[in-house]
Amino acid sequence: MLSNRIRVAFAIFFVGSFLFMSISPIFATAQTLPYSGLPSEAKNGPYIDKMVFKVQPNTEQQMLALINGEVDMIWESSIDTTYLPQLTAAEDVEAFGDWRNGFGFYEFNCDRYPLNITSVRRAYAYALDKYEISEVLWAGESRPWDANVPPGPWTAEEEFTYYYYEENLDIANDLLDAAGLLDVDADGWRENPDGSEIGIVQVAGHGADFQSSQAAIIGAGAFSAIGIEAEPLMTDFYQYVSRLNFHDPDWWVTFYGYSFREDFFNAVYHLYGDFYGGYYGVDYYNSPNFRNATFDALMDTFLTAKDEATVLSTAHQMQEILHYECPRVTAYNNKAFSAIRTDKWEGHVAQLGANVPNFWTSMKVHLKESQGGPYGGTFYVSSSIDIDSFNTMSGVGYYTWAILFEMWPGLVEKDENAEYVGVWAESWEIQTHDTHPDVVPVGNHRFVFNLIQNATFSDGHLITAEDFAFTFNYFKDGLAYGNPNGASATIQSMTAAYAAAPFQFVVELDTESFWNFENVAFRTFPLPQHVIEPYGLEGWNEWDPIKGGDPYVVPGPFTVTEYIDAEFTELTRRDWAYGIDHPEPTTTTEPTTTTTAPPPPPPFDPTLAIVGGAVGAAVVILVGGFVLLRQK
Repeated sequence: MLSNRIRVAFAIFFVGSFLFMSISPIFATAQTLPYSGLPSEAKNGPYIDKMVFKVQPNTEQQMLALINGEVDMIWESSIDTTYLPQLTAAEDVEAFGDWRNGFGFYEFNCDRYPLNITSVRRAYAYALDKYEISEVLWAGESRPWDANVPPGPWTAEEEFTYYYYEENLDIANDLLDAAGLLDVDADGWRENPDGSEIGIVQVAGHGADFQSSQAAIIGAGAFSAIGIEAEPLMTDFYQYVSRLNFHDPDWWVTFYGYSFREDFFNAVYHLYGDFYGGYYGVDYYNSPNFRNATFDALMDTFLTAKDEATVLSTAHQMQEILHYECPRVTAYNNKAFSAIRTDKWEGHVAQLGANVPNFWTSMKVHLKESQGGPYGGTFYVSSSIDIDSFNTMSGVGYYTWAILFEMWPGLVEKDENAEYVGVWAESWEIQTHDTHPDVVPVGNHRFVFNLIQNATFSDGHLITAEDFAFTFNYFKDGLAYGNPNGASATIQSMTAAYAAAPFQFVVELDTESFWNFENVAFRTFPLPQHVIEPYGLEGWNEWDPIKGGDPYVVPGPFTVTEYIDAEFTELTRRDWAYGIDHPEPTTTTEPTTTTTAPPPPPPFDPTLAIVGGAVGAAVVILVGGFVLLRQK
C-alpha cells in the first residue's frame, strides 16, 4: 500500500501510443494471447539459491551496506538522492534512474473541521512552495506536480488552467478570509467563525525517513504561514498508514507517496479506490474520506466505459475536480534511482514503473562466471521496513509486498515492458455477447484461462483451476467478514467463477468494461485451500504464517526458510513450474501463439478436483484488482 507518493516518483510514462498498444490487445475478441517479453525463456528462474531481505531502516546504514558489499541491492523504487554522489564515487556500485511513475502528496482528513472546507484545503495548496519541496527532499531531482495521476497518457496535468506550484500567500489568505477564519484577537493565529480556537493541526510523516520527515516539517510551516497553528508529527510508518487504512478520526494531514508498478494502468485506476464516495468508511479505501456527487457520477462512467477514449476523457474530468477540491495535495514527481552492486551479479531487469527492484530481477539475476556462476549464491537486499504480515490478505505496504511477490506471482504478470506475461495462465480468451452469444449474456464479460499443468504448492499439492475458482468465491463471500479483497468492484460484479475443466478456469462478470481483464487476471494467485479453509470466511485475518507459527504453503519460486523479526527474511529457491535445475539449466517450451479458441482440455481426472484445494488471492493493495504501493 499499496504506487509511489508511495508512488512518489516513477519511471516516466511512455508515450500514449505505447500505452494503448500495450493495453488494447485485451479488448480483441476471441483471441488467445501468448506470453511475450523477456528474452531467454523469461519465465524460467530463479538462478540464485537464496534471497535475503535485511531490515535496515536507516538510509545511511543502507548506503554503507551497499558500498561495503554487505548487500547487493537496495530494495527501494527510489533511493535518497542526497547519497547519489557517494554511490557514484564508490567502486562496483551503480545508481541509475528515470522519472518515477508516481508522486508524493499530503492527504487530508476531509471529515475533520476545518479540513472539511474546500477553501481551507485549497489555501494550504497555495501556501506550499513545491519548488522548495523538490529541492529539499530530492536535491532538485524532482519537479512540482498537481495532478493525482503521474506523467503519461492518463494525466490531466498539462490541461489545468491554474497551478499550485509556487507559494501564493495572497490567494491563500483570501480564501481563508472568505471562509470566515479570521484572526479576531490579533494574536497571529486565525480563529473559527464563532471565535473559538481552531487547534493545532498536525502534519504526520514517517520519522525514520528523510523525505517524509522533511515534508512534514515543510507542510506544518505552510499552515503556520497562513495563520493556522500547526506542528509536524513524526511517527512510525505503519502507525500512520493504519490511521488512513482504518479511518481513524484522530488525524489531520499525512504525508504519503504512491508508486505504481509495472505500467500506467494503475496510475489512473487508483482514483476509484482512493476517492470514490461508495467507499466512504470502508477499510483500506478512500482514506481522505472524500465525497463528491459529480466525481462519483463520472466514476460510474469511468468504470463501465468500453473504449479508451471515453475512459481518458472521464479520467481528465475527475482529475479537474480533485485539482479544485484538494482532498489530497500532490507535491512532486521525482526521479527514481535504483542502486546495485556489479562486482558479483549480473542480469538485473529494469522494469517499467518498478525500476530494478522487481520480481524479474529476482528471477534473472545471477552470479558472474568469474564468481562461479551463473547458478547458486545468496543475493542480499536492503529493505527499509520489515514485512508486516506473511498473510497475503492482510499484508500491506511496498516492503511487505516486495517479499510476498517472490512467493505469490500472479495468474498474469507484466514483463519489463509492461506487456502481459502468463505465469499460471498458459493462454486466455476474452468473450463477450458479441463474440459468444450462446454462452455470454448481453453486457457480460467472460474470461477463460487455460492453466499450466505442472505447477504445485510448496507442499506438493497440484495447482488446478479449482484453486483459482475458490480464490474468487472466497473473496466475494468474505466481504461480509471484512476481507478487503472482496470489496473490489470486479469481485462484486462477478456472477460466476468456476473450473470448467481441471486446468481451465472461467470468470464471468455482469459488466463489460475496459478495466475488467487486468482486474481479473493481474496479480491473482492461488492460496492453498487445504491450509486456509479451516479458518473459515470469518478467519481470513487469523491465518498468521511464519510470525504466528501457522502453516505456510506457497506456490511461487521461493519459500521462507528463516525469519527473525525486525532483522531479516530469508527466502530459498524451490522447484516450481518455470524453475531451472541447478547446476544445469533445462530447456522449456513457451506456449504456442494462436489466434483460435483454446485447445480442448485433457480428460477429466476426478482426483484433481480434491488435490490442491484452492484459496487464491489477487492482491489488491488498494482496490479493484490493482496493487498500490505505499512509500514516500
